[in-house]
Amino acid sequence: MGFAGGLDDRETCELTHHTNYDQAWRDRTGADGKSFFPLANACNEHISLVPAWVNPTIVFLAVLAVSALALALFRTAHAISHRKKLISA
Repeated sequence: MGFAGGLDDRETCELTHHTNYDQAWRDRTGADGKSFFPLANACNEHISLVPAWVNPTIVFLAVLAVSALALALFRTAHAISHRKKLISA
């Protein structure tokens, strides 16, 4: 089942993108929408159903999330060690 208003991939390619659906090419290349990353779902070798900005955005957001988590852990560790210094002084 596709993502375009209840249409499956073939219908999305043919009705929305007005292009042919090449199942053999999708099977050979793995551009069948089954991979988690990189996201790849294509009608044929020329038309992709995943916009070009999606995969870089996912990478950017993942890096941002990991950086925010690392900063939070660092600040928490720093606050705990600072509190221990204040208590022992």
